[in-house]
Amino acid sequence: SEEYLNLKRLIPSIAANKRARFLVGDQDQLAHSQDAQQVAQLFQDGQCYTVPGMQHGTSAFGPNFWQHIHFFIHTQLADWC
Repeated sequence: SEEYLNLKRLIPSIAANKRARFLVGDQDQLAHSQDAQQVAQLFQDGQCYTVPGMQHGTSAFGPNFWQHIHFFIHTQLADWC
């Protein structure tokens, strides 16, 4: 059977009135980008960003996860502090 992170299973333990941001790769085998998009919609202020070519923590081409997360934190989460 295919093993992956079921993001939908995590939602009941998280209040839907919170802000949530997801950064996933379109080639991620663990956290599927389609699931992340659906889960983001369950939050009052939820958004999902899908990076072409990015896998789970690695990259098939272009910048890897760690390069993306630096930009993502500064542009999407800077006002959360």
